Amino acid sequence: MKRTALMLTVLVLFSAGCASKEILKQKYIQDMAARIDMGSVQDRAQFQRDLATCADLAAEWHCRAQNEAMANGLAGALLGAGLGYGLGRAWGGHNDAGWTATGAAAGAAGGMGSVTNHADTVFKNCMQNRGYKLLW
Repeated sequence: MKRTALMLTVLVLFSAGCASKEILKQKYIQDMAARIDMGSVQDRAQFQRDLATCADLAAEWHCRAQNEAMANGLAGALLGAGLGYGLGRAWGGHNDAGWTATGAAAGAAGGMGSVTNHADTVFKNCMQNRGYKLLW
């Protein structure tokens, strides 16, 4: 029963990781459009298409980073829980659950913190490769 609940939780987290991709895309369009030097825009319609394409790519990379962070966090939590439990048993403490929980939390934080989100760089490179100048 506990394994089933854990697996369902993991599946929900992974499926929810990119459920907001369209929202992310719109956020990148709004936030990143201000970074473009409008003097480098020759064709407004083409600019809008390029902006949408690059925002879509940035949102995809953002989702990849979220999924990678969740996977690393889960792996870190499992490893940390195992190490915490082992340390708790080795030192003869009566609070194995506390050691296990502490190890799991530390492992999850370490795993999630090891992921770099390259979405801004992807957007910047995408627009520059299409001939636009960025202000920052």
